[in-house]
Amino acid sequence: MDEKEATREALDYYAALLEQAKLREAEAREHRISIEERIVELMGCELEGSRSETTPRFKVRTTSKFDRKVDQTKVSHVKRLVGEETFNKIFRTKYEVDVKALRSLRDESQRKYAMVTNVITTTPSKTSVVVESVH
Repeated sequence: MDEKEATREALDYYAALLEQAKLREAEAREHRISIEERIVELMGCELEGSRSETTPRFKVRTTSKFDRKVDQTKVSHVKRLVGEETFNKIFRTKYEVDVKALRSLRDESQRKYAMVTNVITTTPSKTSVVVESVH
């Protein structure tokens, strides 16, 4: 068996292991969620906020919250209606990096790129692995 074939066999083996692990992980996640739902049924929860109960062995807390998203097409109109001071108390600005524009700046001006990257922390993320069954 040549090296390429051995590598393909090893990849096939680890791909199968990964597929099995992901299945067990999904099953465990579903099981965890069903347990959490049962806990909420037993002790209830606040509409928004926390509730705690203490058992002989555990302190159990349920926390409920709402995700709030801003309609970007309407927000500037509201700013004019309520005034900038009120608006700025409620809405905050969060800067995000447009990677395509950052790379373009790097190609256009090393000086400006260096200034911009002074305020950006870059860390490597986990490499993604996708395994799909071929059967």
